[in-house]
Amino acid sequence: MPFFPARDDIGVLGSDATGEWSRYKTSTLESAAPIPVFHAVSAPKKLGLAPGWAVPPISATHSKARIIPIGAVAAVFACAVVLFAAWFVAHERWIYFWDWSHYWRKTIDLAGRLNHDWLGAMRMVLRSVRHSVYGIAAVVPLAPATLLFGESRLVYILSIVVLYGLPAVGVLAFFTQRAFLRPVVASTLATAACIVTIGLLPQLWLPVLVGLPDIVGCIVIPLVWWLVSGPVERASWSRIAGTGLALALLVLLRRWYAYWVVSLLVALAIDGAWRARGGAATAAAWCRVAGLGAVALATFLLFTGSLGLRMLQTDYGDLYSAYRSADPLHTAAVGLVRDFGPFWLALAAGGAGLTLYQARTRALARLLLLQALATVVLFTRTQNFGSHHYYLLIPQIGVFAGALAGALASIRHAALRATLCAGLGSILLLDFLSVFVPGVQPALGPLAAAFASRSTTRWCVTISTRSPA
Repeated sequence: MPFFPARDDIGVLGSDATGEWSRYKTSTLESAAPIPVFHAVSAPKKLGLAPGWAVPPISATHSKARIIPIGAVAAVFACAVVLFAAWFVAHERWIYFWDWSHYWRKTIDLAGRLNHDWLGAMRMVLRSVRHSVYGIAAVVPLAPATLLFGESRLVYILSIVVLYGLPAVGVLAFFTQRAFLRPVVASTLATAACIVTIGLLPQLWLPVLVGLPDIVGCIVIPLVWWLVSGPVERASWSRIAGTGLALALLVLLRRWYAYWVVSLLVALAIDGAWRARGGAATAAAWCRVAGLGAVALATFLLFTGSLGLRMLQTDYGDLYSAYRSADPLHTAAVGLVRDFGPFWLALAAGGAGLTLYQARTRALARLLLLQALATVVLFTRTQNFGSHHYYLLIPQIGVFAGALAGALASIRHAALRATLCAGLGSILLLDFLSVFVPGVQPALGPLAAAFASRSTTRWCVTISTRSPA
């Protein structure tokens, strides 16, 4: 475990007795004795400061030394994902229809328009945003790849993987490292474990491999979380405006991300009231949450016009009632266990417990959990979760699982750390392969019960990798 020297310019961010976040700067850290990073959480308290943590100063040399191996891990992992996606597409035996072909066709159409009339292509995109429930804004970055490399299914899927999937993994891992791991540990292995864990979440890749570009929202979501990670009642109005624009972008990319936006506003209002405990601070928090929603709504209506107004007046619970079960919350709970598997849910629950236990990460972890709960309640009032709708919850599941993996990779005992990392990596890989590769799940026998259920795996295999008769 690396050490860092105590200095008089270490910033401490934590929670005081009222539960509010505060930033302190101390000149009392004069001891030359090194403080272990893993114990940084208790160091300020021992020195008589308010509860919180000291963020270690990282030298340029140390940063470069960490970036190089992390970059190597990321590059190897990215190559492995691209090769796997290419193998997957090469073994597909399926006739694409409905959503699985819609965005592919739209990408080809847009690429053809770009080839001779790029202004007309932009008008085509704006027209779809303004008049179609299935807007094609998400495929704009995919069209140049189709124009350059062809219209094949392989090019289309790999463009989603490279332009959306890998950046989503990177942004989620970076957010996890900065928000939940960096305050506690400064370990290269922890960051690498976080990247690999998030990248091996099967549900993250399933919609991608069947041709849906919806994973693009997982690039924007961590950025929004970072913008709202501090006390909302103290947020500047410029930050509120920028966050509102990002929220509007989410809904413009895929309409059902509106549930994620509304659930975030609900979670911010509840969390702000909880921390402020009444008074002017609560009013300030709610005022900023209202401003955030107003900016997002105004931006969305500016681009969608009459379509946006019509969407606000539509009862989607009635419109999609055929896709909703009689007991939607129970169905959602069963579906999460079935589609993610007990192992992944336990991994995420462990990460959530760990981040809630640490005082300096508790506020943000609480916000993410509140939003996940609000998302489930709001979305199930409309319909049951589909595989791509899980992108409303995958960021939380991935971030918490990555935080736990990073913590396990930071254990000081070398033999125990190596055993846990090897075991976790093996289980994650088995889980991933059991979803996408025929024959793996039956070979696991009773161990398969810990992963995504047999019915879900059969569904994935049927649409994607079954050999022709």
